[in-house]
Amino acid sequence: MKKFFALSLLALVLGACGSVSNDTVCVNSVPANADVYIDGELSGKTPLCADLDKNAPHEVVIKLDGYKDANYTLASTNNPPFVKVCPLDDAGFYKALDPNPVDARLLPSFLPESTKENNYEGFADAISKANKLFKEGKICEHEYSSMCKTITDFYAPNVQEEMAQEEKAKEEAAKAEAAAKEEAAKAEPAKVCEKKNFRCPECEKKAELEAQKAAELEAQKAAECAKKAECEKKAECKEQK
Repeated sequence: MKKFFALSLLALVLGACGSVSNDTVCVNSVPANADVYIDGELSGKTPLCADLDKNAPHEVVIKLDGYKDANYTLASTNNPPFVKVCPLDDAGFYKALDPNPVDARLLPSFLPESTKENNYEGFADAISKANKLFKEGKICEHEYSSMCKTITDFYAPNVQEEMAQEEKAKEEAAKAEAAAKEEAAKAEPAKVCEKKNFRCPECEKKAELEAQKAAELEAQKAAECAKKAECEKKAECKEQK
């Protein structure tokens, strides 16, 4: 009885070997409806799921008009359990294809290979081209929104880096200017106002202001005296009458 049971289990395992050698791989893209080529053959459009032999690597290429091709290599990787069953191991049961799923954000064909310089100009130009495609009706609103996000994500790290560099350069320039002013101030000869027959410009200005103020006070006093004398004269004339 035990022998029969063992043979039945072995037959079941061997029968399952044919179904465990494949792995279901899902391929997605943004935007969707892109052609998917697996090992050089057209397999359908995204989103797509395909059963592939996981004992061998596979080449996946995603194509869409107006976008750059996205290329992926699905590698066969081992995920052995603590206890292995030899027939299942031989059939590839403990293997898997990686990456899975394949999620591709397609880049517009007008984007450069890299963003090394002129990131502001490149970003503005790319957005302008996306606007043109949308206005001409070549892409829908959803695809336009997705394209703008892709462009932003493509340029964002470099643009932020450029902004940080500019801010740093401004700070360094301000520090250098402050240091230069401080050095210039130290290099100026000290003002010695106590010397005989010497008055610095600040002292001259202060003396002028004091003299002007004194003259105004004298003029005010003279006006008050004149007004007082006039009042006394009027009062004296009234008494005589």
